Amino acid sequence: MKRLLYLLILALSSCVGTDFVDINSENIELINPIQSLAKGENYLFETKYTNILGGEENVKVYWESTDPDIAYIDGNGVVSGIDFGEVTVAYTVKNVQGAITFVVAQETIQDVQKTATFQGKGKYNAQGTALLYKNIENELILQLLNDFDTDFALGTFVFLSNSTDGQIVKASGLNLGEITSGGAKSFNITSADAGVGIDRYQYVVILCQPAGITFGFGKFN
Repeated sequence: MKRLLYLLILALSSCVGTDFVDINSENIELINPIQSLAKGENYLFETKYTNILGGEENVKVYWESTDPDIAYIDGNGVVSGIDFGEVTVAYTVKNVQGAITFVVAQETIQDVQKTATFQGKGKYNAQGTALLYKNIENELILQLLNDFDTDFALGTFVFLSNSTDGQIVKASGLNLGEITSGGAKSFNITSADAGVGIDRYQYVVILCQPAGITFGFGKFN
């Protein structure tokens, strides 16, 4: 009888241990990551902590920057862009930790949605990278990175277009502004035309506008 009772208890224990109790691991998730933070701006990181039972909890998160001279973060998760460069921010709660690496740059970027690599057209030269994304105000932004360079002439402009033919770009493209040097630049597309969506144009074009000549272009992908 005792042996039967022991086997019954063992069976019930196994049942509880394998079928009814679901133990998960702790997890901390950064729910609003960034790829870059504008120098001089602040940004509030937000996290979601899940306990070992799979439930969400509001808990104290501890923050740390690998280089406070580039990006300083306070105890509430507000990070400040101090100087240009790359930095990692770690966030810790209880027994788990996560980290995010980003750059302090000219613009705060949450999610890069399209990129384009410049190439020259004909006898002209262009190189570098362009990013197309929406900023935290939901405005559509075109950013040329530090590696951008191109041939220049009097009246060199950045256009968005569905063609790389200079005359078509001049006639029907969206003029974002004149440039006189290479390097990083940012253009607010929403300010130029609030009706433009992220899929409206296929190309970013560097155009000598007076002559209608394309110096270079990049196709978004």
